[in-house]
Amino acid sequence: MLEYLFDEEKKNTWNTKFNPKKDWPSKNLDLFEQKRIGFTVRTMAYTILLCTIEKDIKRQYLELQKNIKQLHCTDILPLKTDQYQLLKSRDEEIEEFKNWRNKIFAHTAYGSSKKDNISTQLNSVKYLYGTIGPAIGEKSFYLGGNQACLMVGKKLPKLPKIDIIESHIKIKKHFTEWEKMFVDLLEKLQKIDKEDLKRKNKWIKDITFK
Repeated sequence: MLEYLFDEEKKNTWNTKFNPKKDWPSKNLDLFEQKRIGFTVRTMAYTILLCTIEKDIKRQYLELQKNIKQLHCTDILPLKTDQYQLLKSRDEEIEEFKNWRNKIFAHTAYGSSKKDNISTQLNSVKYLYGTIGPAIGEKSFYLGGNQACLMVGKKLPKLPKIDIIESHIKIKKHFTEWEKMFVDLLEKLQKIDKEDLKRKNKWIKDITFK
């Protein structure tokens, strides 16, 4: 579904009929606004879906580790420091999307307040009601960043720049890293001596790896 939203964004926002970078809104204000709204809606769907998938993958990974512990095979699990770094890296790779999910798309900054400054709170509500919207980048519209947010005083809003077009390749790499983490554990599990595994777990009668 993430791939579908990415394809839809390429097809609907950046096409031969209308390029926001070249066809400034004064030429066709209604179409321009339609494109901006479409981009925001697709970005919202992409962000919420991404964060939901991420949460479930992390749950499955930790559940796999729990099952391995129950098999008394803790020696194949990553060390605590390595585990922390692996999960931290996965979190950091989509941090900007999680921020937008928590501050705007799932609820406003008021629903997930972590001492957000006044600029973050203001933009959270403004984006929710469409008072402000995406800015025009080189390859696509984008949300957030200093150019697409309002600033109160000298406080910059904590809403990092996001877009689907430029971020999608990075997101695909992100899921590839998750895949490597699962494969690493499963391959190590397959290499464990079956008889030794049965000795450690008397309830196991037979073992088949596929």
